[in-house]
Amino acid sequence: MKISEIFELDKNQHELDFIDIDLDDELPLFLDGYIFSLKSDPWSIKCNSIIEDFFRNIHEAVQFNRRSKLYKLCQHLSEPNETCLGRSKGKPRGAFQSTENVVDLFEQLFDVKKRGEEQFNAIQVLSDMKFYIDGVGNDTISDIITNLIRRQLIIYTNTQCELYGIPTSKQVSKPYWNDVSSKWEKEESIEQLVIEGKRVLLVPKNIVFAENYYTYTKEQFVQHDMLNFLKEKELQTPNSSLIQYRAPKKDQSTGDPYVTKKSIRERDKVDKKQNVLEFSSKYPAIMEAFKNKRHFKSLNVMDLYEIQDDNFSDADYNNLIDAFIKTLESIPSGKKHADEYHEFILGLLTFIFYPSLSHPKKETPIDNARKRIDITYVNTADSGFFNNLKSQITSNYIYVECKNYSTKISNPEFDQLAGRFNESSSKVGMLVCRKSDEFAYERVAGQFRRKKELLLIITDELLISMLGDMKLSEEKSAIDALTHEKHLYELKRKIEVEKF
Repeated sequence: MKISEIFELDKNQHELDFIDIDLDDELPLFLDGYIFSLKSDPWSIKCNSIIEDFFRNIHEAVQFNRRSKLYKLCQHLSEPNETCLGRSKGKPRGAFQSTENVVDLFEQLFDVKKRGEEQFNAIQVLSDMKFYIDGVGNDTISDIITNLIRRQLIIYTNTQCELYGIPTSKQVSKPYWNDVSSKWEKEESIEQLVIEGKRVLLVPKNIVFAENYYTYTKEQFVQHDMLNFLKEKELQTPNSSLIQYRAPKKDQSTGDPYVTKKSIRERDKVDKKQNVLEFSSKYPAIMEAFKNKRHFKSLNVMDLYEIQDDNFSDADYNNLIDAFIKTLESIPSGKKHADEYHEFILGLLTFIFYPSLSHPKKETPIDNARKRIDITYVNTADSGFFNNLKSQITSNYIYVECKNYSTKISNPEFDQLAGRFNESSSKVGMLVCRKSDEFAYERVAGQFRRKKELLLIITDELLISMLGDMKLSEEKSAIDALTHEKHLYELKRKIEVEKF
């Protein structure tokens, strides 16, 4: 059963920030250090620091030929099955079955060092091992990372459990890597999600990848970057046996020369990891250019359902949007239905603003718990409206207040949200309400003019307009996660110029 079913959350994958895992099987989804290195939100930065610090210690152990230290570093890299992500068939069991297995993988670094410092130093981060070390693939790296960032995943899991009222219990944690002390540690008493005796870790859906949608792989590097370079290099080699000639054109005595990727692949055995490492150490700029390309994009709603083997067509997606609109219109305004409205808006905003806004928290205490915020999202955008905000105004978090009022919003509601702002975390908030008037827009425009604080008024009408723009049609056959954000740009522009 899925998490949403076990705890009767009355929410589906598109309304949840985490992967709605099935405890009886594994989903073919993975974690990679490369993805964390792209992110700028505090949680991801911490995860990246943990992964980098661990591998720096591995690298030093090999550099100074300290095998005993390597074994100690690997002692807690055991089989992680708490996330139910990976490639196992049947019950989740991880990519490697023992610490000895993963030690064997890292021990190959000693052989690399023997071949030369140049090759050894080409392996800079944990994810590089997928390109250069035999036996290391996406599943292995993902499982190692799960062990390393276990405490971060526990923290994330607890926030999601608090959000949905899922019970947790205090237990001693399994080991995790501490990037401050650079050693494995356990926490003696920390809230954890335990289901029928099994520890469970929830994973944000915006940081996982599926292999069909991910290009940060050895195969991609070899096929495109490496072979394209070698083709051009071969064409400059006099009398190369791999050079062929096309049929000559009218003004040519000899046709244009060319070299096929197949011929280089067969001669140079370019797919062997050892040969990829030799190439990368000889031509580091080619690998660097590859790494600087955009290889990752968060999976969209339809991708996630497909991976979970749930049939989800374009029509289903459009029907989902229609259902959101119908539900929004059906919830009566007023205090009696405030909780229903609040819960609905949580799922709706998670759907609309995925993957830009994530890690939602409800009723977050601030200022020593004297004030509370309805919902807080972390700004994890790497493109679009919320990403642009990062360079314009403090917006690490986006504060949300939900007001299911039957009357218009007045000054106290604006003051309540504006009172949350500060220079270190955020000066951006959303006031989600059923309707608004000219006074409200003038109020937020004045707030922006005086204090450079941005209050976005999100009405039913605006939500319905954004949902409409997210629909698929004959002209728009693929999900564009940013199409609907034009309404936010327009709203911000009106606030800035005070024209409504």
